[in-house]
Amino acid sequence: LRRLAEVMDEPVRIRDAPDAVDLPEPLAQGIALRQVRFSYAPDNPPVLQDVSLDIPAGRWVCIMGASGAGKTTLLHLLARLYEPDSGSILVDGIPLEKIRLVSLRRRVALVPQEAQIISGTVRDNICYGLPGAEPRDIIAAARAAEFHDFIMAMPVQYETLLGEKGASLSGGQKQRLSLARALLTRPEILLLDDCTSALDAETERRIQETLIGILAGKTAVIVSQRVSMARRCHRICVLENGLIVEQGTHETLAAGAGFYARLAARQAQG
Repeated sequence: LRRLAEVMDEPVRIRDAPDAVDLPEPLAQGIALRQVRFSYAPDNPPVLQDVSLDIPAGRWVCIMGASGAGKTTLLHLLARLYEPDSGSILVDGIPLEKIRLVSLRRRVALVPQEAQIISGTVRDNICYGLPGAEPRDIIAAARAAEFHDFIMAMPVQYETLLGEKGASLSGGQKQRLSLARALLTRPEILLLDDCTSALDAETERRIQETLIGILAGKTAVIVSQRVSMARRCHRICVLENGLIVEQGTHETLAAGAGFYARLAARQAQG
């Protein structure tokens, strides 16, 4: 009870500004990060430092880098789960903190690497962000995430109860469910945090091909360590110690001698 009270008493730090506006629809310019710096505590070293990046509307950017480079933190800042210590994030020229949270949450979907599964049915989990979704839309989202066939093999299909934290599902199945949940809301901006890392190569390839159609004309920021995913993106950025150290297309980075070229060579050999 004491711990629960501490959580409930914690002040809300991220609020709507008095002059907040809705997220522009559709996006015209895109997202821009300008000298963004962030650390999780004042005494901690920065996780991101002096990050500047342009993500044009309708384009896909792949974020790569070693573990701890700041990739997930970058996505969390774009989703405004945290706010930068300094610098700015702009969406169509509007500071992110000036956009209404309800508008941002409806139009931006974040798919985490570790899927959050609630106690309830498969349908409840997919519809978590859109409770009134039509059955045909639920099925379409599950198909896009390569999850429908597995659901149909379950005892009572979409009405099958999942245990707490999805204990009955494998890591890959949790990731596919989480992806279906995000796709159901038809977001204009999709943030994917290495959400296919637990999938086999063939399933990942099919999901990638499905995403090409679904994400056509949409803006996506994709954290991945798979060169196969990076090649499908319009631009690749490599983070190292909170800094962008490489940026370009697959062809230009693969021809270099940096992190991406080494990763591409290893995966080609594998």
